[in-house]
Amino acid sequence: MGGGSCGSSDASSTSSQSSPSSSSAGDSSDYDEELEVGPAQPCFRTQEQFFGFLLRGSQAQFTEDGYNILRSFHDQGRPAAQALPSASTVRGKITSRALQVGGLPVEVSTSPAFTYVLPSSHVRRDLSFEDTFAKFHAAEYAADQRDGAQRGSIQEYYDTPLFQNRAAWLLSDNKFSSFVLCGRLVHIGDRLDVELRNGSVVADLVVSEAFFAGANQGLQPDDGVHAGDLVVRCEQRGCEAGLVVARHWCPSTLGALVWIESEQTVAQPAKKVDVTHATVDGSVRGGGPAAAGGGDRQRRSIFGVDKDGVPTVTVSMAFYIDGFTLADGVYILYPGFRAEDRVSRHAVRVISIVNKGIDSDEVLKAITGDLVKGTTEGWLVADWEGRPVRALADVACFIGDYVQVSKSCRLRGHNAIAPCTLCAYTKGTGDTGVYGGGGSSVDAELVRTAARTEAVLRAVRALRERGRA
Repeated sequence: MGGGSCGSSDASSTSSQSSPSSSSAGDSSDYDEELEVGPAQPCFRTQEQFFGFLLRGSQAQFTEDGYNILRSFHDQGRPAAQALPSASTVRGKITSRALQVGGLPVEVSTSPAFTYVLPSSHVRRDLSFEDTFAKFHAAEYAADQRDGAQRGSIQEYYDTPLFQNRAAWLLSDNKFSSFVLCGRLVHIGDRLDVELRNGSVVADLVVSEAFFAGANQGLQPDDGVHAGDLVVRCEQRGCEAGLVVARHWCPSTLGALVWIESEQTVAQPAKKVDVTHATVDGSVRGGGPAAAGGGDRQRRSIFGVDKDGVPTVTVSMAFYIDGFTLADGVYILYPGFRAEDRVSRHAVRVISIVNKGIDSDEVLKAITGDLVKGTTEGWLVADWEGRPVRALADVACFIGDYVQVSKSCRLRGHNAIAPCTLCAYTKGTGDTGVYGGGGSSVDAELVRTAARTEAVLRAVRALRERGRA
């Protein structure tokens, strides 16, 4: 609901002071006269109008038939002044007035035609309410105060490396200081014992370097290193010993995990890898995928103070597009809320609902400029007491359902023959329902930001070009 007078709790006094002609809630004539619309005007004239709006104009999940049944029971034996407004009055007049008085600013796109609400408008509204602002405080406090065991039971977003050390966690660099091998977290400098399938063990290996193989390694069907493989360079007694290679793409003819001795080309299939002197605690405080050198990192807080002395709050947002409904919905979720807060329907913020035929990606394009400002300069807003606060936007992720991914990326859906979305099996024109058809991995055209995937796709293209030559 809106702020100011739109949230007035003095509905009973408003009802008692209204004249009989203006307080009849059950008849649409109560809204026939034109009233001035503005912040100083109440959204609702009577308590019954407010109750009707909550049931039909909000997220109470009351259908129109259900509302009419409730209305008939409520109005039985009551005077007209205490009757609930009709569903059409709530829909056409009361809700419209409430949105005019206390609703969020609505932006309009003309080509294509749709309306939307900017993320900054949602954040500005949310931070102006003390209870909502307190949810950010609660999430930060809950994440900071819990110990490792508690974080393992229900992990809050502010606990995760995605928030605490995102650049390292996403492995934006091709080389990294920590990784997972055979289910174990390994850091540079840890010791490995590689058990081969022939029963022998290569012991006391020290991890000196780890990286994803580049496109120059190619994708030839041999025992060597291929583009995208996880390559762990190891030393033994100060000398280079060889490579532990975990396959990225693993044909049945090749081992998923192999050991390649230094200056040898034959890969020996490995059975498992034991890690010693490794930090197995995957929490941020234990290092996780941290910067080179490991060690504890100072915890990242969502609260701070800017250079000009204005308090700041980092607002993490996840964008979700639902393409299954009759109209595509674009929404904001706050992953930083505590688990019990973010599972509520009231934790969802609507950006836009667009009709079928309009690409919902257009909504994301429309709000991009607003997000750029939020992630760079921040949005200057006011808290519930009018004090200035700078909200720093933190775009955590984008989520799309199968239909949306199929539409936006032209990838096949969950009934597809394709083994994975990486292969970019594209839909032909006129495809409907099940997306079966021809295609192969040489059709890969989707370049993602990960260096590993890019290396694989570059190798695929190189193979295709050589085949054409």
